[in-house]
Amino acid sequence: MWISQYIQQKKISDFVVKNGYKNIAIYGWGDLGKRLYDELIQNSEINLRYIVDRADIKEINSLCKCVKNANDINEKIDLLIITPFIEFDTIKDSINNDKIMQIFSLEDLVYEM
Repeated sequence: MWISQYIQQKKISDFVVKNGYKNIAIYGWGDLGKRLYDELIQNSEINLRYIVDRADIKEINSLCKCVKNANDINEKIDLLIITPFIEFDTIKDSINNDKIMQIFSLEDLVYEM
């Protein structure tokens, strides 16, 4: 689905900006998380602040922090995008952080585009 939307020139980054989300975190550093990062980082209106993944991952860049748990995010995040959408409900239910304003699965964002 995401690929067909991308081919039609619809981008998740456009949806994010259009809806006023500026400070973003990505949950999941697998293939989908990395592709999402590659897209979002190209848009100067988006501040990619965090990558959340249970694995040890090295620093992505100086502006994007890596944490193992979304509850460790310590600054306001407008949108957390959860890439392992099959586990979305479990992951979302485990997050108790008032710094995260909105949580979407990658799947939900694709269908909203």
